[in-house]
Amino acid sequence: MSRSGRDGVGRLLGQANPSSTTAASIYAPGAGRVAEISLIIVTEVSGNADTFDLHFNATGSTYAVGNALAFNKAIIANGVDLDFHFRPGAGLWLKNPGSIGFAPATASRLTVSIFGMEHEAIR
Repeated sequence: MSRSGRDGVGRLLGQANPSSTTAASIYAPGAGRVAEISLIIVTEVSGNADTFDLHFNATGSTYAVGNALAFNKAIIANGVDLDFHFRPGAGLWLKNPGSIGFAPATASRLTVSIFGMEHEAIR
């Protein structure tokens, strides 16, 4: 599904179908790593409309309204949300200990997939 290189979306960095409605980390770069997030896909998989929160926390894994990229964002039944798609070089840059968090309004209805490129951080 994904291609690596400057014209693609990179590789799959994180994916989940949360069984809880509590915001949780879906992806965080490892120690000494930095990532450019190029695409975040949210897919509704139960046949029911739902909502979700998506968070970008540059310094950790505490998720709140203040670091929401999307808050209570609606997705239609069997829908796909592609609103978070960035050109190569213009993505969301994330370094350790930052993370991308996700919270569905209803457990097990939404799958979130995060694509990008991860690199060694320049010291």
